[in-house]
Amino acid sequence: MSVSRSGSTAGLLLLKKVMKRPLDYGLDYHHESLKDMQIAIQHPRCLREAEASADRRIKRCLKSSRSKESNTRHLHRRIRRQLLKVKEGLAWTDLNHLLNVSSSHWDIERYIRLARRLCVLASLCRYYRKHFSTGPLKPSKVVATRVARIVKLKKRGWETVRNHLMERDLDWNASLIGHLRGTPGSLKSMVGYSSKIMRRDRRGNGWLIKHSPESLMNPVLASIFARLSECPGAEICPSFVDYDPREKQPCSVQPYISATPLPRSVHWTEAGLACLIGGSRLRASQMLCQTVTQWILDNIDRNQVIIDRFGNFVFVDHDRSFFIDHHPVTKDFQAALEARRKSASSIILAKMIKATAQIPGVLDDLAEFVTRVENIPDAVYEGLIRNASFREEQLSSIYYVDTMASRALGSIEALDFWIAHLLARKKTIRVHLSRRLSEVLGSNKRYL
Repeated sequence: MSVSRSGSTAGLLLLKKVMKRPLDYGLDYHHESLKDMQIAIQHPRCLREAEASADRRIKRCLKSSRSKESNTRHLHRRIRRQLLKVKEGLAWTDLNHLLNVSSSHWDIERYIRLARRLCVLASLCRYYRKHFSTGPLKPSKVVATRVARIVKLKKRGWETVRNHLMERDLDWNASLIGHLRGTPGSLKSMVGYSSKIMRRDRRGNGWLIKHSPESLMNPVLASIFARLSECPGAEICPSFVDYDPREKQPCSVQPYISATPLPRSVHWTEAGLACLIGGSRLRASQMLCQTVTQWILDNIDRNQVIIDRFGNFVFVDHDRSFFIDHHPVTKDFQAALEARRKSASSIILAKMIKATAQIPGVLDDLAEFVTRVENIPDAVYEGLIRNASFREEQLSSIYYVDTMASRALGSIEALDFWIAHLLARKKTIRVHLSRRLSEVLGSNKRYL
């Protein structure tokens, strides 16, 4: 018993040191959820094995090394890997604060895992400083400053978005999951790769629930954009963020609509599109405006469309909105980005424009939609972009920047560059679309 108490006491001291001075352990800034480590402190079992785990890692690291220089390099690499694990855990616990999750709903096991990872990190750093005091353990001052700035802008952006939604009386948090009935029904057989479950509310309405990291923030942010711009058809199936007390983790929820999905890989002909639209101005505007929305959001998983029982076209699955489809630090990054920028407006296919523009009033609807997009406050639009995921399986790219790596600044600069690219798009939407309409419709007439 005394051994366990001693072990937990040592682990508790290590944990408190990280909480007090996170920058000394390679963390970029003072994460909100570090203040909640009292949860883990109340469960000392999570700390008893942390030091032993760190000792095993150090021994394996030294065993594979042949010199002091090699020892330093291997241990430093080990610390960096552990740091990324810590930051991954912090990404999830910080999300609790973003969602205003009450302590009664906190996932204790997640906090316990985070505390264990923090203790291992602290043990590795302590050994490194004792035996190899020459190498830096902190992120460079330039990197830390840039990360702190990004985090500050993310927080400010999210507050701006929430305040604007409150003024417009629009919800982003459903607060619904706790009231849904019955055993969740698995929908893994549905089109798509992420697992989904469906549960019903008191009125029998179905709700689609996703727990995967990629399915959390991006579809909600895309849904917020669509509702602010009043994009035709997008209001039928909005996405919300919620917290699932059964699964003890955040999720996204959206109304489950019994509908006919159009094949994702279908190559619609102009005649086929015209047949689907059936001369309806509403359906034509829904299809054209939502296609433009996919382009504005830079959604790389577009053309997932359903038709509900009223004949409305609804684009779904915005998981990869505001999403760059390349790792930021690669030699191909700039070339890939430049290629996407050049081909951006041509994403609105010629056959889509021809099939919809011929219906009276559709281009008027498009012009009004573009005006509403332009009227979204710049600070709100920036807040949506800054809080989107940067790559698949990441709540936020900034948590996955290896701030000790020589290429860390390159990652941050790439992220800033991508955000600037998306922000600039809002200011040029009308110009790009007008040019594209002229190319397709073959007229010198000024559109939009």
